Amino acid sequence: MKAIVIEGQDLRLATDVSAPVPGPEELLVRIHTVGVNFADLMRKPSHFGEAHGPSIAGLEFAGEVAGFGNKVKGFKLGDRVMAMDSNAYAEYACLDHRLVARVPDSLDWNQAAAVMVSFMTAHDALCTEGHFVPGTPVLIQGCTSGVGIAAAQIANYLHASAVIGTSTTPAKLAQMKDYGVTVPVCVKSESLIEAVNKATNGQGVAVIVDAVGGAAAADNLAAAGILARWISVGRLEGKSGNIELNEFARKRLSLIGTTFRTRSLFERIAIVDRLVTTVLPGIADGSIRTKVDRVFPLAEAADAQEYVRAGRHFGKVVLRVIA
Repeated sequence: MKAIVIEGQDLRLATDVSAPVPGPEELLVRIHTVGVNFADLMRKPSHFGEAHGPSIAGLEFAGEVAGFGNKVKGFKLGDRVMAMDSNAYAEYACLDHRLVARVPDSLDWNQAAAVMVSFMTAHDALCTEGHFVPGTPVLIQGCTSGVGIAAAQIANYLHASAVIGTSTTPAKLAQMKDYGVTVPVCVKSESLIEAVNKATNGQGVAVIVDAVGGAAAADNLAAAGILARWISVGRLEGKSGNIELNEFARKRLSLIGTTFRTRSLFERIAIVDRLVTTVLPGIADGSIRTKVDRVFPLAEAADAQEYVRAGRHFGKVVLRVIA
């Protein structure tokens, strides 16, 4: 089969990679489309555990069931599925059947490739780690990122009292009112703290979903309300930052780091289950929308990654495997 393999820090289109064979609990998926994510740019040979055989890039795909193991129930050939798992930049992939979600009829293949990584990450951060409660205010730092677009919509869908979203790019931020942000803040020209105080009557936000990282640390501390949960999902603008610990203690804040790399199979299965129950109905009926920025053919995976690295996109960049 064709696949994009990682060789050192380079990507190469290989045409002679052996197709995977499903184990007893696994589905074999014929991949139609692939989502490109910032994690892909690290070009690590493995993301979820050890790699075996050629190091195939990618963490997210959508496709149709092409086979399954003898312990799999509830699926048939041709079922449309989407998943977050390794070895995505390829014509076929195998994974545990409990890690997939069914693609709603309302989504095309490009849209389906834009769901799992962003929305699983966002829902886990906001609801599971952030203990979001309807009627409370939320701050999304870096709201025009893939996770930010997802988190803003989920917060709005679940009835946050305010969804405050930040960006450094006015043109992208202007579009976020269509994706759940009720209080857009361009941090290059506006005071985030003034916006938060106005939106929350000076009480601060209850949950912070932070894709920015170190550069946002001081503002996160100032924007947080008493007992707020601050969830670190990305470090787009710095891996370290300084905070005033007396104020952190006074507000009794929780700072929570999150990643999928160190989660067990069963933890990831639980995250998929929560997404399917809580978020997928909204995606299916159009209340929550995916945003696809641009589609590249699989052979142009390196160009697609450089497009993402340059930050020119708004929404998901997708690779098309089947023309």
